[in-house]
Amino acid sequence: MKDLPRGWMEAEIGELCDLKNGRAFKPGDWTDYGKKIVRIQNLNNPEAQYNHFDGDVRDRFIIQTDDLLFAWSGTPGTSFGAHIWRGGEAVLNQHIFRVDFDRSLLDLKFFKFAINETLDELIAKAHGGVGLRHVTKSKFEETRIPVPPLNEQRRIVEKIEAMFDEIDKGVESLQTARTTLGLYRQSLLKSAFEGRLTADWRAQNADKLEAPETLVMNIERERDEWHEQEFQRWHGEVARWENEGSKGPKPRKPDAHNSSAALTEAERGVLPTLPNEWIYARLNDIAFIGSGMSVSKARKLADPIDTPYLRVANVQRGHLDLTELTRIIHDTCMIGRETMFCARVP
Repeated sequence: MKDLPRGWMEAEIGELCDLKNGRAFKPGDWTDYGKKIVRIQNLNNPEAQYNHFDGDVRDRFIIQTDDLLFAWSGTPGTSFGAHIWRGGEAVLNQHIFRVDFDRSLLDLKFFKFAINETLDELIAKAHGGVGLRHVTKSKFEETRIPVPPLNEQRRIVEKIEAMFDEIDKGVESLQTARTTLGLYRQSLLKSAFEGRLTADWRAQNADKLEAPETLVMNIERERDEWHEQEFQRWHGEVARWENEGSKGPKPRKPDAHNSSAALTEAERGVLPTLPNEWIYARLNDIAFIGSGMSVSKARKLADPIDTPYLRVANVQRGHLDLTELTRIIHDTCMIGRETMFCARVP
């Protein structure tokens, strides 16, 4: 460390404290009563269930309220870190150090913050694989931290806690705003699809609006034209498939459209009243609804092609998340039906 303020010093953690590792309690030691056994999951999650121990233990395994603890084994980013114990007398499980130090020289909260500020460094020095790692006692003890005078430590703690309070208030405000925006969005969509947002426009353009019967005819005409185009496309794909020796699966024939039943009185009774120029239509009558494809890795492909595809993870509420598109290899003859084009709705 360089350029420390005047009156500050730097020291190795091992020079400032004495470390007591927890005991390796076994399932056979657990009881439904007695002292709590404090494990790493209890430090990370106050709601985590406790095991208990009703026996004699050495003083080195006993912890009290306001003891400083350091979890030194587990998953980087979730398990490691210093914690202040607030749960009364308990016993300490393995993989956690009780950090004993002179409180006339070090403020409890400052020491915790100082240790946690070095977590990235400690994790980088940890042993083990990607999922489960541990910091050795020697590596922890040789890690250096800055140490200001005690009164300044306390002022630093006050400043950090005040800033954390501001952050918490900001997070709470953002959550409230997000909830409010969600309710506003729902209300706005409801107004839009009940015709209230365009009521003035309809009044100003009453002579230009189509009658509901004309709207139905136009929907049916455009739907039939689209289905005819799909059949023509399918005939072309089949012809190419046959010319290429009928390799791979035969292109699937488009489903013929079957009109849906008209809305019943019971259905209309629970739906909002629409403007006179509007109609209700079932989705089947105005759109083609198709599912995606699933390709087995064991299937032999006649003409493989590599294309991106949408997964459930990409289709979020109200938007598409395209940050991580996965790719899939499948037959070229299948691409027409499953391809997404601009303006298609997944």
